[in-house]
Amino acid sequence: MTKEKFAIFIDAENLINWIKNDGPEKLLEELSTQGQVIVRRAYGKWTNLHLSQLQENLNRNGFELLHNFHPVSGKNSSDIQMTVDRQTIII
Repeated sequence: MTKEKFAIFIDAENLINWIKNDGPEKLLEELSTQGQVIVRRAYGKWTNLHLSQLQENLNRNGFELLHNFHPVSGKNSSDIQMTVDRQTIII
């Protein structure tokens, strides 16, 4: 039986409370029963004080942190980058 392969893309700016409340750990635990997580990425502006506090938690869970600059306020650069990355990852 072939196990499923998963990629996790997190927009950390929109999921701060979820990350603080062990969301990544719970998700990884649930997915481990169904297959293998081969890509773990979290997107955000990591110089932001609220996000910088989450880096240790995400690193401990094997997430690659991708920094997105926000040259114009109100733009969804993390959402755009996740969409582009999703199209380039073949699982």
